[in-house]
Amino acid sequence: GRTNYASNPDDLKLFAAINTFERSGGDFIVTQGGFEELASRYQDLLISNRQTFSPDGGGFFEFSSPSGAKTLVYFQSMDGEGRSVLLHKPYEQILRLTLGIAFPLLLALFLFVAAAIISLIYSLNRVSGSLRYLSDETSRIARGELGSNVPVTRVDEVGQLGKSFEQMRSSLRLRMEELNRLLTVSKGVASSLEISKSIQAVLKAALDSGASAARVVLVPDVTLDSTMEDLVSFSIGPLADIYAYFDKPLFESMRHQEVLIIPKPSRMHRLAIPDDFPKPSSLIARALLHEDKYFGAIWAAYEQSKDFSDEEMRYFDVLAGQAALAAANASLFCSTEVGR
Repeated sequence: GRTNYASNPDDLKLFAAINTFERSGGDFIVTQGGFEELASRYQDLLISNRQTFSPDGGGFFEFSSPSGAKTLVYFQSMDGEGRSVLLHKPYEQILRLTLGIAFPLLLALFLFVAAAIISLIYSLNRVSGSLRYLSDETSRIARGELGSNVPVTRVDEVGQLGKSFEQMRSSLRLRMEELNRLLTVSKGVASSLEISKSIQAVLKAALDSGASAARVVLVPDVTLDSTMEDLVSFSIGPLADIYAYFDKPLFESMRHQEVLIIPKPSRMHRLAIPDDFPKPSSLIARALLHEDKYFGAIWAAYEQSKDFSDEEMRYFDVLAGQAALAAANASLFCSTEVGR
């Protein structure tokens, strides 16, 4: 039977698409024959620039009307039907549609590039600002101004660089403070031949390492005080008197070893201290030797368990050397005075 294409439910989508195409200025044509017949029939259209067609017989070409207007045509043959479908639209409308698509894309691209440039400038300003700040901090550290911290607020490579600068500043500051203390110790040892005066600088430097008590126990011949017949001891710190009973055990123990480290309370049994006596959490002791002569020991007690680093060990060794030198000078002075 016959049917009306426009009212056929199966063709509604097709005709809706055709109507949309025609409303946008295009034409939809169903014609008899293939492309060759079309070309021979419409020679006045000056068909030119035929594009490569697909295997199914479809493809694009363009032609110019007698008035000179260019049109883009899509051609598709119907297999077995002997008919062809043509869709053509003026180039002017195609260009207008192209601009309608391209302009928002260009605008979006422009905004994206502008945002990228602004972000890049902002990032470079932050990086350059951080680098300028670190450069200023480097100059300040080079001048010896080590009191202020280097703030680290970034987590990128610049932040890592700032963290390294802060570690360097902190290490330099600790090293300078250590050198200043050792210089004070050297001056104190050299300023007096009396052991009671020269040893105070050594004890104060030992206490500054965080100890709660610092003590030195020496042989009697370092002083002219006739009342000291056994051992001579000097101390400093809030708990120095409480831990005074360590003097004799440490004096005897350090005769046979140069260094004694007790990092935990559980190892205090090495000194045979009674259980009911107060004990520090950690302790370090160093024998005082000068020209192979034993003068006594210097030791420091801490209220927390402590693993002594290599730097702390070297620092305590220097203090022990200065204390041994002070004891040797005092012993020589006493011997000279007794001989005189």
